[in-house]
Amino acid sequence: MPIAIEYPELSITGIDSIRKCVRKLYPDIKVTNEELHTLICSEIFKREITDSELAVEAKKAVAKQERKINGTKAKKAATEDTQAEPLE
Repeated sequence: MPIAIEYPELSITGIDSIRKCVRKLYPDIKVTNEELHTLICSEIFKREITDSELAVEAKKAVAKQERKINGTKAKKAATEDTQAEPLE
């Protein structure tokens, strides 16, 4: 089951309010809206997607299926080797 990842569009007013809060807390820091947007999308959303409970459960499910597939292939190869007919 493929997982589609889309970043929500951040409104300009939302980014402006974040920038204003940053400027109040740290007056020496100069940051643009584009820099904030990039930071939020590349760091915060990425971390939320990769480290969330849902992501951890998905990783476990994928690993379980991979083990199951690899185990089935190994068993099938072993049974084919034992059932092979001798050459005349």
